Amino acid sequence: MKRYLSLLCLLLPFVGCVENPLQPPGVKHGTESCNLNEGSLYTFTFPDGDYGKFHLEYSNGYVYIQANGIVRTSGNRNIAPEEEYLTCELFEWADEEGCPYYYFLKTDDTPYYAKVHRTGDITKGITVSFEWWLQTEAGNRYLGM
Repeated sequence: MKRYLSLLCLLLPFVGCVENPLQPPGVKHGTESCNLNEGSLYTFTFPDGDYGKFHLEYSNGYVYIQANGIVRTSGNRNIAPEEEYLTCELFEWADEEGCPYYYFLKTDDTPYYAKVHRTGDITKGITVSFEWWLQTEAGNRYLGM
């Protein structure tokens, strides 16, 4: 047992040096919090390019999400739908059965696709947390799980 622990301690510093093999090519992933009073525009801008944006708006106790296109689904999927995109949706956690909502976005006219999942309640009356996935290859709807 000591031998295995020693080997683990030896290899542990190198774990962070390897790319995540579960992350599909072209997909970026992260978590954010957005202050709904301070211009709640979230942009997907990285050193390698600009991949569009979406907007969160707080009104009468509800949060709305707006983008070039939005499809709300119950449960996580790895591929964005092809059609039936709206421009605004109520940004909720889960459906009546407790299945989490995921929002598939067209972030601009190119289109770039993204997936957003609300991860927290509104805190301090104005902040909402979410997790996101972004496909950096134009027109590619694959976003991973």
